Amino acid sequence: MLCAKSATIGPMLRTLVNADKLIALPSVVWTPPDDRDGYTRFQVPLSIGGVVEAGVTLSGGAYAQIPDQHVTFELAVEGVNGQRRTRLMRLDWRSLKGGHSNHRRKCSGALSGLRLSPTHFHSFEANWDEQRQWMKRGKLPCAEEVKEDLRTFEDVRDFVGSAFKINNIGLVPLPPWEYDLFNVQQRNHNPDRP
Repeated sequence: MLCAKSATIGPMLRTLVNADKLIALPSVVWTPPDDRDGYTRFQVPLSIGGVVEAGVTLSGGAYAQIPDQHVTFELAVEGVNGQRRTRLMRLDWRSLKGGHSNHRRKCSGALSGLRLSPTHFHSFEANWDEQRQWMKRGKLPCAEEVKEDLRTFEDVRDFVGSAFKINNIGLVPLPPWEYDLFNVQQRNHNPDRP
């Protein structure tokens, strides 16, 4: 699907985003937490119509020591049009960076300059440059608020499955979060938690 000439790749990206996808492995495994910062991640190939698409991946990341916060899911394609990695969409849930500020020039309309909450969605449509038929420069510079109430990892995973059109998203397990007495108490007293 993605081995066409450069002029047709842009429309193919839209087709890829809109297609129903499946995780092309029987299970998803998070990496052990990094020794330096405790970050854990996964990256899996995706299939469309029963064919594993070269370079089309779903990835995720979280900090093992910070449960229920700073979770990221991203849909990307590797090695297309001379790019090492082209990000297509991303969800950031309870980001520790305190939210996202949309670029004034790169984001249009109501999204221009908008300051977003720590939970936000970098959609394909908000980051697509129709004139260039390619993604806007930067690492998905435009985001929008998530209207759904994402209280749990399972809610986040379901949102990603729907938004990214990944039908077997349930294969992604909880990150290997490390709970201690402090974050268990924090989790139990968090009014945002069910």
